[in-house]
Amino acid sequence: MSFTRIGSIVSMGCFAICLAASSFAQQLGPVDRSAALSAIQTMSVSAVRSHMRFLSDDLLAGRAPGTPGYDVAARYVAAQMEAMGLLPAGEHGTWFQKVPLRASVNDEKKSSLTLVAGGKQVRLKSRVDYVYGGDPASTESDVETPVVFVGFGVTAPELNYDDYAGVDVRGKIVARFSNAPARFSSTQRAYYADAVTKEENAVKHGAVGSLTLPEPEDEEPWDRVVRQIFAPARAWMNSEGKPQDWSPEIRARAEQEMAQDAVSQSARQHGTAALLRGRRACRGSQLPGGI
Repeated sequence: MSFTRIGSIVSMGCFAICLAASSFAQQLGPVDRSAALSAIQTMSVSAVRSHMRFLSDDLLAGRAPGTPGYDVAARYVAAQMEAMGLLPAGEHGTWFQKVPLRASVNDEKKSSLTLVAGGKQVRLKSRVDYVYGGDPASTESDVETPVVFVGFGVTAPELNYDDYAGVDVRGKIVARFSNAPARFSSTQRAYYADAVTKEENAVKHGAVGSLTLPEPEDEEPWDRVVRQIFAPARAWMNSEGKPQDWSPEIRARAEQEMAQDAVSQSARQHGTAALLRGRRACRGSQLPGGI
């Protein structure tokens, strides 16, 4: 990427930030509004660019929670806020708050996915045909059940749309496309395409597993999908010691490569004619974390 292109991206980002900040300033009282507008005037493209350049540097190795790169980034942000004259609001008068996190990653040697259709069994290949994500709520699951295709897996009564209408998915795996219907507005698509929203909807209909099929027009390079999912999944553990926004009722989750679409084709054509036999094992660990 050229430096000029970076500059244009940062310029647009700075414009958007300034516009949002200006809108917020209008909601303040006269004194605070004056102070806020004065602060906005100090923002510059070069300042934003310098922060982005440091925080996105490869030396921070992605800044994943629980890693040294994350700690460096957090301390950098804290130092910048202190330099601005802000006051800390974290634990014990610091800039930080401890957040319990749990990391999980699929154990390939103990996991498998088999398609049973037409009296034949096809054992799919991990990282080639499919990839399992980690599960922060359990270390092992074993599912053998029919798979049902449910379109996008969206139920939106206010938009007169329901992919589950007339479909019985109780005790079954739902195969669904990523994203949401194109006729939805951008805000509606963002909400209904969210994985948490889709899983909660699947649970409401009684599903026990999910298989995500990327839309051809939205499909990411498969090697990128594999890298993302095999990076340890991190979940925030709530006050009850459970992963927040996680549906334990979904006992198996997988992404499938569309180039190997026997599952999606069979599910679309025959409803519950296809059977998936999945075994998943995860390795988990508690992570230190801070915001």
